[in-house]
Amino acid sequence: MKSHPILILSISSASLLMFMVLFGISEGASQQYFELINTMNQYSTDLISQAMPIRTIIGLDNIFIVLYTSVIILIVVQLKADGKSPKELLYIILACGLTAGALDFLENFHIITMLSGLENNIPIEPLEVKEQMVSSMFKWHLSYFAFFLLAFTLKPQNSLEKLFCFSLLFIQLPTGVFYYILEGTLIGDILFYVRYVNLFFGFILIGVIFNIRNRSTPTVSNNETHDSDKNNLTPTFS
Repeated sequence: MKSHPILILSISSASLLMFMVLFGISEGASQQYFELINTMNQYSTDLISQAMPIRTIIGLDNIFIVLYTSVIILIVVQLKADGKSPKELLYIILACGLTAGALDFLENFHIITMLSGLENNIPIEPLEVKEQMVSSMFKWHLSYFAFFLLAFTLKPQNSLEKLFCFSLLFIQLPTGVFYYILEGTLIGDILFYVRYVNLFFGFILIGVIFNIRNRSTPTVSNNETHDSDKNNLTPTFS
């Protein structure tokens, strides 16, 4: 039996995320640094000095955005097709996920624009940095909210799924929220990496969960498929 698309996309997302983090550490660069407030001189100097690795990370991150938004879309499609989750919650999850992805793209475009401006002797305005941090926090918190709601729509069927739902409710949300509250402190620095570890294992788990569900679903024969065409087995959003 083939692997479920959610598993393939989730593992791809987790692998790319890990590569970006390790690449950033090896290069001493991180786009996350430019999602926070700093003095204009320091912000501009750091952005120019990290130009090439930041451009590389943002290019990879744009691919990452495509992968993780695809995961969210397919999760919603799958849960809707299963017919056990409230449609209203699924639509909210989808809307939050797509909005977070759009904000993530805009955030990357904005950082690249600021960098290109500096390279052409166009200074960064203080309002740009403030707006960057606000949009970044909004993006992250929308994704926290989406996955928090997922815990109520997944309808766990085994211990692994219960553990995953527990992590969505009591680990990913407080970790993400308190990272910004405690940003600049030792605990905030720890939560910065905990957030990425949580994301990495979260992608792996959600992929495994839906792959297991797919393998446990009875295979439909050709005759049964023809007889059930009228039941419209293909997931739609009608």
